[in-house]
Amino acid sequence: MLKKIIALLLCVLMMIPFFSSCSKRDENDMGPMITMYLTDEIYNFDPFYAYYNSSTLNIVSLLFETLFKLDENGVVKKALVDEYEYIEDPENDTYKMVMTLKDTCWSNKDPITTDNVMYTWKRLLNANNSFEGASLLFDIKNARAVKEGNVTIDDLGVEANSSKMLTVYFEGPVDLDAFLLNLTSVATAPLLESYVTKNPDWAKKPSTMVTSGAYKLGKINYADILDENEREIKVEDEYYNVKDREYKTEKFVTKKINFFYLERNVYYLRDTKRDAIDSSVTSYRILVDCSKSADEILADYRNGKIFYVGDIPLSLRGNEFVKEEVEISNALSTFSLYLNQYAIVDDGANGSALFAD
Repeated sequence: MLKKIIALLLCVLMMIPFFSSCSKRDENDMGPMITMYLTDEIYNFDPFYAYYNSSTLNIVSLLFETLFKLDENGVVKKALVDEYEYIEDPENDTYKMVMTLKDTCWSNKDPITTDNVMYTWKRLLNANNSFEGASLLFDIKNARAVKEGNVTIDDLGVEANSSKMLTVYFEGPVDLDAFLLNLTSVATAPLLESYVTKNPDWAKKPSTMVTSGAYKLGKINYADILDENEREIKVEDEYYNVKDREYKTEKFVTKKINFFYLERNVYYLRDTKRDAIDSSVTSYRILVDCSKSADEILADYRNGKIFYVGDIPLSLRGNEFVKEEVEISNALSTFSLYLNQYAIVDDGANGSALFAD
């Protein structure tokens, strides 16, 4: 796990009751709204991709609930799981864990079931997919063989006993604490198959995704960014010879997310007939601004206009105020560094290949 210079998003959840206690709301008040800023752009809210990026991880963790979660002290606690039991039977070479899910729903009111868990894990381990988070499940019987394509996905050691009970079989004795820690990663969070398989871009806009966490994705605003560099575009006519090819220049416009918001999932851990609408999630919306410069973010934070900032911009990490305010925390994520093995290192004399020695 990498050390990340981030403010703990958990603080948002811990402080939410504070916002609701400041004043008594009238019947038209849906609840408090919290403003936050991100320095990194998010283009895809699929939990499988959040495994690679801490900023995305912080947001997606509010959209998709995991089977287990880490509390503020780093202790693994139950989340979607209501009860679990680890069973060892060496005589029959059987090692398994039986889990029972809580009664809760997706943001579209469908119940969260063991089929959702099985679908997600099989998608993660599918040999045709290249999700590095698959290694989190390698303790499961046949998981590694499935990923390598040596057995079929149906050989995976996971069985849905009912809509709420799931049995996980292991290759042998397992470090249960380590396995449960892996299940706190949003990469292993259940997904709803009917939405994921319907549209390859299901996790890029609110209308095509449902969530299981405390929030659902609301509106996304994009800004058009004009590329300042003109690019030379080749214009060819099949009837022209090579020497007759013409060229022109053209400016490119790209889209960039400058704002989106998360809205309360009213079905999250809530009995809709009995519980108040804010019984599980107090804040109505989390407003996420991605449009400000590093200096603007720092000024707004110091003036108390924003509650949370994502990864601290590199240009601010030497700032004395930031050094005093920042907290270091662990993040269950990955970082990949790709090196060009053919690069030539200039040592002042004759260059040599990067890995020559």
